[in-house]
Amino acid sequence: MGARLASIHSKAENRFVNDMAGFGSPLEKSQTTIGAKCFNGIWTWTDGSEFDYANWQDGRPIYKDTCGVTWADIPSYLNENTVEHFYWEDISCDKQTPTAVCKKLAFL
Repeated sequence: MGARLASIHSKAENRFVNDMAGFGSPLEKSQTTIGAKCFNGIWTWTDGSEFDYANWQDGRPIYKDTCGVTWADIPSYLNENTVEHFYWEDISCDKQTPTAVCKKLAFL
């Protein structure tokens, strides 16, 4: 309740989000919806936070007015020498993905 699609602000958070999506078990390449959204060529996070980190796959994003997904690049995931894991793609916001990761503020 009260959660929004995850915004990602660092390499460590990108890894955490993908681990939460179940990519710690490299069974297949699978997309997970995150809170990245493009409107008129400008990327934002749906939670309103600053879009200060991205991990786009080479050549992406390529479309306007799309949403961002992250996916496990299994060969890279299995090779710890790879600089970065869990690249992002842009897809139609109408496309459903197998998973989505949300987050919400913790109130102590």
